[in-house]
Amino acid sequence: MANGSRAAVTPPAAAWRTSVMSAFDMLISALNAIGTAWIFVLMLAINADVFSRFLFNAPLSGVPLIVEMSIIAIVFLQLAAALRGGRLTRSDVLIAKLL
Repeated sequence: MANGSRAAVTPPAAAWRTSVMSAFDMLISALNAIGTAWIFVLMLAINADVFSRFLFNAPLSGVPLIVEMSIIAIVFLQLAAALRGGRLTRSDVLIAKLL
């Protein structure tokens, strides 16, 4: 074997790790997309609730409770994508005092 051909071969562990990381990235992106779509569905539900309250004086029952519970789920669905992208906020004042 020549040295040039040996360098081009990736070890099986590295290929396996790359495929697992690729699948994990796709899962994170899918969960982020689900969270984003859920936000739009909630936006439509809130608008329908407001318009039915204004036009018919009869709000849609359960919309505030669904929105309350959905906010928690959306945060957890999109948290991994925020961590991966480095988009979480942090307080430099608190970190400076701790370090």
